[in-house]
Amino acid sequence: MSAAACFGSGCLRWSLLIWAALLVSAPLRSEAHDLRPGALALKELRAGHFAFRLSPPLDGSTRASPMRPIFPAGCTRLGEQLDCPAGLIGTLQFPSLSQRSVKMLVHISWLPGPDESQGRSWQQLLVEGQWRLEVPAARPGPEARAWQGWVFEGTRHIFDGLDHLLFVLGLALLVHSWSALLWALSGFTLAHSLTLVLNASGLVPISSSVTELLIAASLLLLAVELASDRQGYSARHPVLVATLFGLIHGLGFASGLRALAIPTEASLWPLFGFNVGIELGQVVVLAIAAFVTFGLRRGGIDFDAMRPRAAWVRRIGAYGLGLPAGVWTIERLANWVVGLNSSTAFVALIGA
Repeated sequence: MSAAACFGSGCLRWSLLIWAALLVSAPLRSEAHDLRPGALALKELRAGHFAFRLSPPLDGSTRASPMRPIFPAGCTRLGEQLDCPAGLIGTLQFPSLSQRSVKMLVHISWLPGPDESQGRSWQQLLVEGQWRLEVPAARPGPEARAWQGWVFEGTRHIFDGLDHLLFVLGLALLVHSWSALLWALSGFTLAHSLTLVLNASGLVPISSSVTELLIAASLLLLAVELASDRQGYSARHPVLVATLFGLIHGLGFASGLRALAIPTEASLWPLFGFNVGIELGQVVVLAIAAFVTFGLRRGGIDFDAMRPRAAWVRRIGAYGLGLPAGVWTIERLANWVVGLNSSTAFVALIGA
């Protein structure tokens, strides 16, 4: 049977339902976007002399992890500055990272050379298991960016963000054809790419607490549509709805990117890589669903016989999405109200 026929018979919906069940069986974590890596920024003040700022990573309990970097041989630490007469060249090590599930961003900026109008910079993202890197012997060009690390980080962010995964799967349960799903996901992608760029650039300053609340509410509304026996607005206009919700989810992606403490002057390549990683993560999710679909069919599952129960499949999917969405909405609303009341009380205290 063709892929389109399989979709229409409901077999893809069954596999999506199984995939969603596996996801919601994990702990319901409202901190899906809480990326708190460490950051080391070195800025050249004069030839061979650098000022550095170290922000240690936070573990799951929000406590700062101890961080004692070992600078390249030939460099001498002078308080919060670094003297490297022969240049900042060699191996930079973070021994404590070897046994910790944390990340570290290293950003180095140099002064302009004799024939240069502006300085150059280089950055590297160390993910779990990486604890050392080689600073290039020659100063890198203006576009030297290890953006591949940000691709990995964007993909990881998708799989850590359970709410985004459930939204994509819920959207696939809502539509009735591959073409409709493709258009809906395209609208979702374009929309969240737009707000990701605008918010990460500071042009759309919305607090993360409001963003997370809106994301949970969008998932809850999608679950309500799936549970309805009537064809609701989302089912009739999936592309428009996916685009509108994509604008909201893009703010969540931007929050995760901003939490990585990327220097403003070096945000282009991380932004590009992070967004590419998000798209790859979405593709992987749907590819797994398709793989499960055809695997079950080859195993003898008769999805055609299950077609009359398509509404029942949607109903189960609605409850699978609605349960965590309801928990997140209530929890995030409470956190937002508490934060709002705290801010009001603080302002009143200052005014007094």
